[in-house]
Amino acid sequence: MERKQISIEPHLGKLEWAKGTYPTPWGVIEVSHEKKADGKIATKVKLPKGVKQI
Repeated sequence: MERKQISIEPHLGKLEWAKGTYPTPWGVIEVSHEKKADGKIATKVKLPKGVKQI
């Protein structure tokens, strides 16, 4: 059985936000990051069915 796992680790540096898509054999991964006023990063992820975020 093939594992479908992805790890997402944002490193924005001086950017305030970033977003993008990444095509995979299982479908498109959508990710967005936004740096909040307190310096924490809010991340939203949309994964294809059957893909697990680790």
